[in-house]
Amino acid sequence: SPPQTDFKDLEKVCKMLKENKIKTNFSTGLHVHHEIKELKRQQIIRVYEFYNKYESAIDSMLPERRKNNRFCKPIKEVIETVRSSSTKSSLLKKVAGAGNTTYYDVCRYYKINLRSFIYYGTIEFRQHHGSIDFEEISNWILFTHKIIDRATQINRNIKPLENERISNNAKITEVVKELKIENTKLEKNLKTRFEKYDLLRSSLANSLASAC
Repeated sequence: SPPQTDFKDLEKVCKMLKENKIKTNFSTGLHVHHEIKELKRQQIIRVYEFYNKYESAIDSMLPERRKNNRFCKPIKEVIETVRSSSTKSSLLKKVAGAGNTTYYDVCRYYKINLRSFIYYGTIEFRQHHGSIDFEEISNWILFTHKIIDRATQINRNIKPLENERISNNAKITEVVKELKIENTKLEKNLKTRFEKYDLLRSSLANSLASAC
């Protein structure tokens, strides 16, 4: 779609897709772009640091097939390269493939894609599964936008979790606090997502155990 800031247009599109019985399948993804032309190197790094910090929790709010997908690979695979970039130019070269000749370079196939910055001035979140559900899409857009907002906060770098072994449910609570979205519809949506996919994973695990 063209760049938009109005959820009303998105809602109309989703309604039209449903009315025309459009379907998504396991091969589809929802890719969201946010304009970040004005972001400094450290602010872009914070986007990656936040996602890396809570990657397992974010994974738990999405279908299993979006966890280690070859079109949205884990941030943990690239985080050290991101951290080692001492300038914005080196960040764009090492992570976004600046100077490479084709847009469809392998460096774009991570949960966060910085290669789109070179072409459009955006950062792309690629992990979400395909959807035509307005509430699902709009809440994911809001969530990723909150990550951008968090990254722009002056003198507030992303600190590691005090306890890496806490449950994903507990990590989601930390996500909510760090993004300052307590007692909002977005918090409710994130926790509902977790409950939904946690139940699916538990059911699958029980089914496999029964089959054994």
